[in-house]
Amino acid sequence: MPDKLEWLNQHFVLLKAQKVAALQAEQKLPLNTQLAELALDFPAAEDFIKELGRLGKFKDGCGVLCYALHQRAAMWWAYCCVLDLRAELIAAPQEPRDIADIAKPRELKVPKWAQPLPEQPPSPEEQKAQQDLSKLVSDVNKLNAQIKRIVPPRLQELFDNAQRQSLELIKKETGTDLQAVLKEAVELFGKESALADDEDALIDPQSPILKAEAELKGKLEAVRVKTVDLIKQALPEPDLKRKALLQRNCLDGVFDYIAAPDEGNAARLLELGNSCPDTPEGMLALAGYWSFGDLAPAARQVVPTPPGLMANGLNALLLQCALKAGGRYTFAERYERYFILGVETACGRSSWGPYVEQGQSKHALELANIKNYLQGHAGQSKDKGAQSASAADDDHPVSASQEADALSAAQRAAAQAAERLKNMRRSTFVQGRGEEQK
Repeated sequence: MPDKLEWLNQHFVLLKAQKVAALQAEQKLPLNTQLAELALDFPAAEDFIKELGRLGKFKDGCGVLCYALHQRAAMWWAYCCVLDLRAELIAAPQEPRDIADIAKPRELKVPKWAQPLPEQPPSPEEQKAQQDLSKLVSDVNKLNAQIKRIVPPRLQELFDNAQRQSLELIKKETGTDLQAVLKEAVELFGKESALADDEDALIDPQSPILKAEAELKGKLEAVRVKTVDLIKQALPEPDLKRKALLQRNCLDGVFDYIAAPDEGNAARLLELGNSCPDTPEGMLALAGYWSFGDLAPAARQVVPTPPGLMANGLNALLLQCALKAGGRYTFAERYERYFILGVETACGRSSWGPYVEQGQSKHALELANIKNYLQGHAGQSKDKGAQSASAADDDHPVSASQEADALSAAQRAAAQAAERLKNMRRSTFVQGRGEEQK
């Protein structure tokens, strides 16, 4: 396959087979019932992939591209997807997490719709009712005063004595009097009314249930802290510099393999991929090893790679990239970007040719652009240097100002990539989807 692929048409020229049925038979392409029925209407592989894009089924489209693209083109596509993710994470990195945060109690944030309503001023009806009640109380007090003036003092004295004797008799028999009972009832009513307005006041802070809850929470927190300390002691401290170096080595090895897919470069990918298989770069290297077609490149006897092994690896890689924490795009948006990159590769518009001619990999050029930007601004401050947030494989510490400059440069690079992909969306399959919606 030539190292310079430049086609100006829209046709897919880098597919292994022209028919979906051939991909199913030869490459073991799995299709669910819905996709199999769609393939009956679009038997050509190119039309089938474009229809998936037109319908917005970008994840399914990426899955088909993993099986349909030639090995070398598929590896270039996956390599570009990993670089797209790296640029996205530089512009919007994942928030750091501490193992001590595992099961840590967090304050419950009550949503606005569940919060108590603020006190509202009384309505006109309530104001009128309050005024009427005040007037009624005033009228009753005036009436009582008039009655006292009308009743003769001697008669009032006889009434008071009789009432006092009655109350004393009741108190002697019951232990209380009517006035005390009335006063207690009024106080109780006022207290219950206040409690009804404040639900928290209904809870007794000395309740046995609350005490048991607090005691249980204390025990759980003690167990959690002890478990976290044990995990920290048992697990090795993450070596971020070494991890970044291994990821960079994987990218170097993958690009070398794409530029020259020989036995030596293929065998090297197995070792590189196994050094960090839990990262997208490591999975990319393993997929490259599986794409060579021989599972024993250095041996005399050829061990053919089972059909679909590389495609399954690429599917796992894309899923890993789409689920990666951090960044600014959602799961669906990332798959759409990866699908567009796959279409660009299938058409031959995106290839490794220009980078092979320059003798430098794509990821090295992107890193050099960020470093050159930082070096150009190094004279503005003593703290500023030529190091980016993604250049963690260097041995020098990164200052806060260097991180800020690197982030700014990466954000511009990510914005340019986003604009480029936005223009790509105006291709045939996306335009067709817009016309259907109209």
